Amino acid sequence: MFGSRKRAERAEAREALRAEVESRGWTWREAAPPPPIEVPEAALRETRRPSPIWTIGLAETATGIVDGRPFTAGRLVGYAYRTSNSGTAFGDRETANAVWLALPGALPEIRLVDTTGPDDDHGLPLPPLPAPTALAPRWRAEGFIPAFANDLLTPQVAAVLHGAPPCSAVVVRAGIAIVYGMPTWDATTIEAALRFLQAFAAAVPAQCWGRADALTAGTGVFPYDLPAGGLRLEQRLVAPNWKGFGLAAKVGWERAAEAPRSVVLTRGQVGDVWDLPPRSGATSSVSVGLRIGGAQLGPDSNHGIATVASTLASRTGGIPPTP
Repeated sequence: MFGSRKRAERAEAREALRAEVESRGWTWREAAPPPPIEVPEAALRETRRPSPIWTIGLAETATGIVDGRPFTAGRLVGYAYRTSNSGTAFGDRETANAVWLALPGALPEIRLVDTTGPDDDHGLPLPPLPAPTALAPRWRAEGFIPAFANDLLTPQVAAVLHGAPPCSAVVVRAGIAIVYGMPTWDATTIEAALRFLQAFAAAVPAQCWGRADALTAGTGVFPYDLPAGGLRLEQRLVAPNWKGFGLAAKVGWERAAEAPRSVVLTRGQVGDVWDLPPRSGATSSVSVGLRIGGAQLGPDSNHGIATVASTLASRTGGIPPTP
């Protein structure tokens, strides 16, 4: 009885949001497939334990055009992969409210963290960057290019940031600007986030546009730590590095709006199936990796995942460096 009443209340809230979204001329979907990997990496990728999160889809989404550029707003819904003391694999539902807007040009990747925002930030952190005092005390900068951060974070941009709605972070990557982690989710919040993203793009100094290169264009952030504390950026992935250990097939995106709070994976379900390029003499292009609890069965294998280096090599005819 109690569960039915809660579901009815959530359905009424979604219907009210749908009416608000459509009254603004936006397109509404109760559930939608997950967005490109760049978005969930930025906003819903890992927990503090840490536990990796697999995004299954979007709930309560609005899409439209502002300033001639497309935007998407929605609740990212995913599951954090965890195991019990007995080795049983399960997923705990995690969500993040997010709005993202296409940018008018390319920018290097940067992450601006709202230190006054919610504590449950599930975005993928980047290396810390020095930031101007104008950002303090609210904002912290993360990224890969200190010179770009210095040029971008002018007093004008800082003023726009201080006017942003409460959030977890603002991320620029892959040609979009994302603001996520807003504690409320309604049409007013979406409008405020859109106004902020528009103002942010308008405040970017002219000399910053077009400075993105292949290593910092935001096509997947998985820096490789060197013993001396450096980063090998050529190992950053441009494709997801896992398939959710069975979570990808457990809950379909169609159920994103009413995804169960927790799901349990059987031992037969805890596996990643990868579609690989056919190898010479091979009869199959499918590889399966299994995990029991926290253990990986069998040696690590090359899943054929493209890196920035290999992508560049395929375009130039060169040979990518060995990982």
